[in-house]
Amino acid sequence: MPERRSTRRERLARRLARLRRWEANSSARDFTDDMTRKRWRRREARRKPVDAAELQLCRENPELAGTIAGFRYVRCLECGRDFEELGSHLYSAHKKMTGSAYQASRSKLSQIAPLISRALSKARAQATRKQLADPWRRVALHAKQRREFPSWPVLELALEGQSQAEISVWLTKHFVDVDKHRPQVAIWRYLHRWGFERTRRRYDLGVRWDLSQTRALKQRLGLSKSEFARMGDVPKALLSVSVVPAGRDPSPETARKLIRVRDELLSKALKIDYKHRQDLWPCSAPRVLFTFVPELVGVCRCLRSVLPELQQFARENPEAGFDALKEHIFELVERAPAARKKIVGEFLKVAPDFLPSNVLKVSPDVLPILDLQRLRSEDRLGRMARDMVCELAARRWGAKPSVVRLECRNPVPASKMRVLLRELAREQAEPEQAQAPIGELDEEGKGGRRPAAAPRKRGAHPKAAEARRRFEIGRDVAGRIPRFERLLQAKAALPTKIRRDLPRLIPALAPGGWSKEEIAAASQSNTAKIAARYFVSRIKNLEFKTVAEYHRLYLQSLRGQPLSNPL
Repeated sequence: MPERRSTRRERLARRLARLRRWEANSSARDFTDDMTRKRWRRREARRKPVDAAELQLCRENPELAGTIAGFRYVRCLECGRDFEELGSHLYSAHKKMTGSAYQASRSKLSQIAPLISRALSKARAQATRKQLADPWRRVALHAKQRREFPSWPVLELALEGQSQAEISVWLTKHFVDVDKHRPQVAIWRYLHRWGFERTRRRYDLGVRWDLSQTRALKQRLGLSKSEFARMGDVPKALLSVSVVPAGRDPSPETARKLIRVRDELLSKALKIDYKHRQDLWPCSAPRVLFTFVPELVGVCRCLRSVLPELQQFARENPEAGFDALKEHIFELVERAPAARKKIVGEFLKVAPDFLPSNVLKVSPDVLPILDLQRLRSEDRLGRMARDMVCELAARRWGAKPSVVRLECRNPVPASKMRVLLRELAREQAEPEQAQAPIGELDEEGKGGRRPAAAPRKRGAHPKAAEARRRFEIGRDVAGRIPRFERLLQAKAALPTKIRRDLPRLIPALAPGGWSKEEIAAASQSNTAKIAARYFVSRIKNLEFKTVAEYHRLYLQSLRGQPLSNPL
């Protein structure tokens, strides 16, 4: 006869009998079953009396809650009992309390109340390291973490020179449940993965602003230490210390001040007409731009290297927007081999200048520099990279496209740069002489005759407030015409039924980065000029004929013709 096997009910009865025997004699703990041992420890932890003194000590020092109960348990600061993890206990025993609410109420300063035991944390870390051993699983895990964590704001704030604590405060203010345990640790994990250093530093045009960058700018401008320190309002001792060690680099606040002063000087220097200034020879606008910011050449080279991969992704995913493109950029950085990682890492530090910002509050009228519709088209990527750099220079320093000549690699001599800076300082120091109004009396009491006004330059900015407003509106229309030309090209590629139906035309063109107002303006005209006028009249709340007249007057001022019918 075969031996009879015990049923499940009999096995459970025997296990219950063992538990009852162990309850009667707690010293006999000969555990042979893992499940029984875990149940026994949980029961012992729940039945353990709460020590009020220990609980008060843990509440004063929250980090003790993870060590005072041993390696395998963590103490609840609400009731004083020990558990392996507090998630389900807080929800069931303390009025559906979440882990974030528990840490917010019980944490003090830099001490954060733990939610899991050290043993469970170690086991999870080992499982994570096992997952990261496989490169493809590592990329998938990092993508999952980025979906749960706002990565792009962390990148923008790190480039601005914010510390990990400041980034953590910003994230906790704008996002809910950013990280379960330690946001600063999570932030450093991302920054280390992207190639950032431990110390916070300011980045500009993808370059870390350190002491070498500061001294190189001083040498290019041809200034002494005293003049450069006075110009940038920085201590002179900053330029006298050694480059080594790296901790002597300027702080992000000092770097931000130097960058602001440099941008102001460059904006003023680009407004000078060097063709009629023989005293500033051999200065020219392209050479002055290269002298101030030689990093533009590296930015264009980086764009030309990375744009093919972004174009491939944009064509394979026609419905993808800027958020999906940002996610793809992070994946490029993480999956890139060692030889490619440096170039892609440089592009990651430049990308916030060309993509929409998640930190800065930008007007909806200001469109991102990267055009997804043009990226998906057959346009040459080299020309596109150059146009993106020109647009960046126009927004930051007011440079015209003809000024941005990336093939110009000859800086202005330091002696001539010094003369140019002195000229700019002299113009800033001398106040503009206000013209006397009509009918104002001269010193002798006689009616003074108003001197003839100097002829205005072509395309110059008018003085009067109302004329300045008309000039800005006309220039806005002229600046939007190239964008509407690309929009009309994309519209012409669609079927006729979609082009004539605005509700179907908007979702067809929206993935390219076009707004609803732009698509509506393009649907009312077949020319870029009329579409730009329609769009400006809608956002400025003006009549179409008024905007058209302002645009016509602006074009006449560019040609040097007399303004007819100045409204």
